[in-house]
Amino acid sequence: MSTQAKEGLLLASIMRQYERRVNEFWRYREAHPEATLADLEAKARQLSHDCFASALEAGVQMGREAAEGRPRCSCGRVMAYKGDQVRSLETYVGRITLRRGYYRCASCGKRCYPLDDALEVGPGQFSDGVQSGVSRLAARHPFEAAAQDFRALTLINISGREVERLSEERGKALEAHRQAERARLMAGEVSPSAQEQERLGTWAVSLDAAKGHFKDGWHDVKAGVVFWAKPKVGEDEIAGAKGGEQSYIAEVGSLEQAGWKLYAEAIRRGIDPARYLVVCLGDGAPGNWNQFALHFPKRVEVLDWWHALDHLWAAGKGVFGEGTDKAKAWVKARETELWAGDVEGVIAALRAEAGKEGGQAAADEIHYFETNKERMRYAEFRAHGYPIGSGTVESACKRLIAARIREAGMIWTQPGAQAILALRAELLSDRWDEAWKETRPLRKAA
Repeated sequence: MSTQAKEGLLLASIMRQYERRVNEFWRYREAHPEATLADLEAKARQLSHDCFASALEAGVQMGREAAEGRPRCSCGRVMAYKGDQVRSLETYVGRITLRRGYYRCASCGKRCYPLDDALEVGPGQFSDGVQSGVSRLAARHPFEAAAQDFRALTLINISGREVERLSEERGKALEAHRQAERARLMAGEVSPSAQEQERLGTWAVSLDAAKGHFKDGWHDVKAGVVFWAKPKVGEDEIAGAKGGEQSYIAEVGSLEQAGWKLYAEAIRRGIDPARYLVVCLGDGAPGNWNQFALHFPKRVEVLDWWHALDHLWAAGKGVFGEGTDKAKAWVKARETELWAGDVEGVIAALRAEAGKEGGQAAADEIHYFETNKERMRYAEFRAHGYPIGSGTVESACKRLIAARIREAGMIWTQPGAQAILALRAELLSDRWDEAWKETRPLRKAA
């Protein structure tokens, strides 16, 4: 029988299956005249769930001959056919069965399924599309809640434990890809390819941390953000620029690792730190400034405005008493000086109070303002359109980290948390589909 005749018979069989399902729906409607739209929709959905599975399965098998042919091993030899093997996959349109050839190299022993490779079918019982949907929900919600939502949305049965295993595997693979990318950057094998920026604004980066509960206790989880800062209009605005186009990184390990991730993310965004001025926003933690200095040679360091105000209030309340008019007046005067970039005036006022009885709170803040005074030239920063508030990264700490891994009762392994946060960072960066391509295990060298 010719290929065309076989395809005709297959198509006729598929169409008969469709016809049976339509007839079953009509019989249901006749038997339930009182059915609501919701009832009818539920029945139609149940009947249509695996309606297209046979067509998908047939379409997959039609590509087998072209995919298999005479596959060659990476060592150069033609691989020998060792028979057919069958596997089942749960897809969005129902369960399908793949029949594909199994091949082995007689020289080096390497084995493969050429059809799987051609179709990019990964391991496991779920299709890549299903795994992407499951992992996307797991990046947003606790595993059991993600499983419940996925079952309700797709009619595909999956457990919370399976959601956890699958999403963490894909997140770990993404981490491995990004680690390899950073290794190439560190080795000088990849050069930044900067994009020309003709629009008004500047690139900015920031680092911060939120707590996560792990099996050995509570630890800092670092969040980093890269964003485009567009100048604001109006003197009454708190910041000199408005952040947008954010992308995120998360790191459960050291601050140094977070710094490298932030640098790699800047490169990924088309920033060449050797060419572009980058505004580096921090809360005053010395470790953050060290990372900025290491990775962004052309930078402007800006201390977050709100953290500076917190330190003014610590001095004002300590010297004059919390909630007193004197404290409010003193802080308001210092805030005006700070807004104008007159850090020296603020330091002089602190010294004046530190020399008086009960002035220890003011004395305690002098070092902070002395150390960060060049990072507090807020009038100059605003004039250049630079952001002066780190709300973008503080929001990242809440949205990226706390909202996912710090719900009541959650205790994580570090690899598990890192995997889920890696997926969540890509989701919040609005590039899920692009990043998903890197969630497959790295290919091992032959």
